[in-house]
Amino acid sequence: MKMFNLFKNIDILQWSAILLSFSFCLGIAVNSIAFVLFIAVAFIITIKELLNKKVQFDKIDMNYPLIIFFLIMFIRELTLEPEYAFTDYLKSDFAFLLLPLAIGFQMKKLRKHIPIILITFVFGCLFNSIINLIYAFYRGFIIPEDGINIWYFTYNLLSEPFSFQPIYLAFYYVFALLILNHYNALIKNKAFYYATFFVLSVSIFLLAARNAIVCLVILMPIFLILEKRISLKKLFIMIGVLVIAFFIAIQNPIVKNRILKVNQTGNFYSGKSLRFSIWENAIKVSKENPVIGLGKKQSQISLVEEYKKRELIVPVKENYNSHNQYLQTLMQYGIFGMVGLLLVFLFPARRFLKERYYLALFWIAIAAVTAITDSIFMRQWGIFSFAFFTSLFLLGDTQPAKKELES
Repeated sequence: MKMFNLFKNIDILQWSAILLSFSFCLGIAVNSIAFVLFIAVAFIITIKELLNKKVQFDKIDMNYPLIIFFLIMFIRELTLEPEYAFTDYLKSDFAFLLLPLAIGFQMKKLRKHIPIILITFVFGCLFNSIINLIYAFYRGFIIPEDGINIWYFTYNLLSEPFSFQPIYLAFYYVFALLILNHYNALIKNKAFYYATFFVLSVSIFLLAARNAIVCLVILMPIFLILEKRISLKKLFIMIGVLVIAFFIAIQNPIVKNRILKVNQTGNFYSGKSLRFSIWENAIKVSKENPVIGLGKKQSQISLVEEYKKRELIVPVKENYNSHNQYLQTLMQYGIFGMVGLLLVFLFPARRFLKERYYLALFWIAIAAVTAITDSIFMRQWGIFSFAFFTSLFLLGDTQPAKKELES
């Protein structure tokens, strides 16, 4: 494929960014190592340039909303418990500061390589999906002595090989499908394109992550229309692929139960009623300190106490968070935190819409939609990926690089 020509003359900074992109689907340990490598390389180069007075960056392309959001959270944690703020909090959320700075200071070196960085992410998702399906087939069909074990073909057990939380993995797969439909170099390779589209679509349905399924079925067609990537023939083929993928997935009764019985009692891994009960408790906790919040630790303690009052057995046992990033932020950091969170989504979305940079816009869209039913910034998968890809997209419109890729 012509896109592999872009691997020529790539330096260590760009390689570290490519490795980080691929590592998102390889589990937390590998992703953490790749993150440290990228940050170390970027800051060593930046320090060297500062000493030589050669640092050049465009202020408009720095991800300031994310940096401000981090500072709001850090300052609040600092006022509550300084020791925690400099240890556990920085350990979990420091990427919100480090990735925007690393990418912002090295934007000139990274900008033209955004296409290959994103395409590498697609390869990472495809690799992850294939390994998961092979693992499920082995554990579900070959090993069991008492018949087929269907649990290995859905949700937690399907994403077990790389120790993934299925909601995040499905979120990654949807983003990978957006990238797949953005670059002509991928679209023109019909065998690779349709095979990848089918494998990732089946995996999304099997993971039974309802939010990701909504994004796939609703946002994907809108994205294709805006990108002018759809024809009548392709539309029928894609609908056919999705129907086949869905039909295959619901042969698993667990998947069928989770997707088709979302509002009924007995839905596996919770239904709408439990989610609403969790949100009601989160709203009640947020009212304890609506301006500046309770902080990360105390808000979770108060939330679990509310679960106990309402006798919500599973949320107490599993120490559930609010399962909504907006409510989670409101509980932890109040109105100030909520304003910061909205800026994180709306500031880049406004710019991407103005520039008609639809791949970046829909990245924000699927993150914002997923944040409705999950606290996506409570885990490394959400923090690292959002900070990394949003900061990359803010480097500017990659259409020139896109043309280079397709030439």
